[in-house]
Amino acid sequence: MAGAIPVVKGYALRATKVDACGKPIEGPRNRIVTKGFIEFTPEPELKQREELEQLNAEGKVCFADTTAPEIKRHNLSLQLCGVDAELSVLFNSLNEKVLDYDDNVVGLAVGREVDTDYGVALEIWTGGSSEDDCLDNPADSIFSVQGSGKTYGYLLMFGKEWVTGNFPVTAGITNMTLSGISIPGPHWGRGPYNVAAIDGSGTPGRLLVPVLKKREFTFFRTTVEPPMETDGACELAVQSIFDTGDYFGAEAVDVAPDQPICNGVGYTVVNDATSGNFTLLVGTDETADIAFDALPAAVQSAVEALSSVEVGQVQVSGTAGDYVVTLDPSLGVLTADSSGLTGGTAVVTAL
Repeated sequence: MAGAIPVVKGYALRATKVDACGKPIEGPRNRIVTKGFIEFTPEPELKQREELEQLNAEGKVCFADTTAPEIKRHNLSLQLCGVDAELSVLFNSLNEKVLDYDDNVVGLAVGREVDTDYGVALEIWTGGSSEDDCLDNPADSIFSVQGSGKTYGYLLMFGKEWVTGNFPVTAGITNMTLSGISIPGPHWGRGPYNVAAIDGSGTPGRLLVPVLKKREFTFFRTTVEPPMETDGACELAVQSIFDTGDYFGAEAVDVAPDQPICNGVGYTVVNDATSGNFTLLVGTDETADIAFDALPAAVQSAVEALSSVEVGQVQVSGTAGDYVVTLDPSLGVLTADSSGLTGGTAVVTAL
């Protein structure tokens, strides 16, 4: 059927800590992206239709009607590939991670209490090609469209009261199940992430319409690709990256600022030269020349142009000559070459 969105498989799941109304909670380990899930099932719980009937004195029906059925909530079930302690603690903050002697996460401890105050926003990117993906008789404007041309299904729901399900130990594969109930998410607004195209060029942006109070879930087709899988839980930034008035309301920004690099490695780069150029090296991969007074955006573009660096793996802030560079932990060490500078040097210091 034209316009139908196929749901064949799940490419990625992003979980974000929220309060009971769906407000994203800024914090050091409040978001995670995983491919390690088998199935997500929302099952509606209904208030059943009621028959209204009145008999007259003869015992015959003189009035009959029914109340409409209503969805009270969805019961949510998420089946994981194995045991993911970081994800479990994000869903239920009363669970605990088990650490080894070197503070590495090696397990999970589940108590009797259930977190009823906080929950998670669940975003899932689904797959499956559609006959509407490739249009007949395109115009030259398609050359300005970003991305691969592939489309995805995007699902957004909110849930809380997550509990760990059965945990059988058998001569087979044991997977972990988390179960919860859906909650409203009006304080999510248009969200802290870019998930939908906001123009004909496919520019990734926030939800076009804020989440409504009585909306149980949102599902639509998008050209915005799934986020990269994270190495455990990551920092969630909201108030610290959105200026006042940029998140909610009619004047809110259409494009969300970048989230901090997950578990990023930070450096300062201080350049006190008066002229010339310098280069930065990520491992042994060296950038093109960077002007001594380049703005942070230009420095970031130079590092992103390296073959070993993908967009999103580097963030540069600060002012001209005084930069803070954050790299994805999978990249090499940052160093600088000051041989092209006059009157000073570029000094890199690990934070």
